[in-house]
Amino acid sequence: MTDLNKEREVLEAQIEAFKKDCMELWFVPDLADSYTNTNLFDYVIMKDGVFFMKEQARQLWDFWNKAKAQAVPEGFKIVPIELSEEIAERLALERVQKPRPENDPVWVEIAERAYKSNLLAKKWELVREYKILTEASESGADG
Repeated sequence: MTDLNKEREVLEAQIEAFKKDCMELWFVPDLADSYTNTNLFDYVIMKDGVFFMKEQARQLWDFWNKAKAQAVPEGFKIVPIELSEEIAERLALERVQKPRPENDPVWVEIAERAYKSNLLAKKWELVREYKILTEASESGADG
């Protein structure tokens, strides 16, 4: 089988998936039924792609392809661009060791201050690392 035939088969499979997805939209079955002597999804495959005979189908095809292009690939997740302070604080609490118990009130205060300072430092470290990670992810998506 030639590459051209394979490409055509892939395109025809995409068209069938497209038609199935469209028919799940609330308005498309009624729209399709409104064409009594023709098919909403009549098309011709040309060298530069598929050409739908009905403008509504052409627009649906464009929207469908744009939506596919925006879809999150398998194995990936969408995350916020910035790590919220609340989440950073919770993560810092999990990662910073609590001070050991002290009997002397002066040492208790010193330990508490050091703990709070370490929590704050860890929180902002996590925010910075998250920002670096998301920026690297964005630049990786571009290229």
